[in-house]
Amino acid sequence: MTAFDSLRGGLIASVQLPKDSALGDPSAIAALAHAAVRAGARGVRVDGAENVDAVRARVRVPVIGIIKRAYPGYEPYITPTLREVRELGAAGAEIVAFDATQRARPDDTTIESIVFEIHEKGAAAMADCASAEDGRRARACGADVLATTLCGYTVQTRGTPLPALELVTRLATFAAF
Repeated sequence: MTAFDSLRGGLIASVQLPKDSALGDPSAIAALAHAAVRAGARGVRVDGAENVDAVRARVRVPVIGIIKRAYPGYEPYITPTLREVRELGAAGAEIVAFDATQRARPDDTTIESIVFEIHEKGAAAMADCASAEDGRRARACGADVLATTLCGYTVQTRGTPLPALELVTRLATFAAF
């Protein structure tokens, strides 16, 4: 059974808080993830390698890892470079989500190289898309799953009504399963 098989038809809980919040430390994030799983979540989406590591030790459901890191002068901040992919791979994320838009990245990496690196770490690649074109390109580069995460948050998609159900329908035409 793959991580995706266990997620199918279930809820993925986003367990993310700013580091400076009262519950922003890894042990609290792990406790919140554990509570979400006990309440029925079939997977969790977690920000930060330290948090992924702590959650991984506490739950037995797929962990979708991201690292939100801003680079001055660049728009992508969800796992924007190979550096973040490597950190999440070392932390044990089964699925690594990344910004799949065509916006410039600080290390000039491509979506293809990000997907390749994620797969090299033994994880599945989740493309956070803003548009159907993002999804098409990401699937062509080998992304395992497509998400509408960035729809409404990029200059091109700002103002798009959310939830982005039309985009979900369009992305489904690129599905691998």
